Amino acid sequence: MAFTVRYSHKLGIVESHIIGEINNQDLHEHEVQCIDLSKQNGTSRILNDATNATFAISLMDIYELPEFYEKLDLERNIRIAVLTSTPDDKNGLIRFYENVCVNRGWSSKAFNKRQEALDWLLK
Repeated sequence: MAFTVRYSHKLGIVESHIIGEINNQDLHEHEVQCIDLSKQNGTSRILNDATNATFAISLMDIYELPEFYEKLDLERNIRIAVLTSTPDDKNGLIRFYENVCVNRGWSSKAFNKRQEALDWLLK
C-alpha cells in the first residue's frame, strides 16, 4: 500500500491518494497524517481518493475508526469526502465507514466523482 497526503493551498483542503491494498495499520497511519496536516493548516476539509485502493480490513476495524478519531482529538466539524471507484464500492466498506462516522457525529460522505466531492467539501 502506498499513499500520499498533501495540503492544497488552492482549495484549502487536505488531499490524499491511496493506491493498492490497505490494512488496518496502514489506514491508521494514513488517518494520522491526514488529521495532523489538517490541524497544521487549520482546515476542516479532507478528500481521500480511494479509487485505486483495495481494503484488507474488517467491518470491526471500520466501526472502531471514530474511537481512533477521538483519541486523535479530531474536531466534529471536520468534513471527510471519500472517492470510490464504483457506485457501490466493491465490498461496501466505504459506505459502512460513511454511516459509522455520521452515526457518531462526524460528517463523512462517499462519492464517485471528484467534482461532487469537492462541491460538498467546500460548501
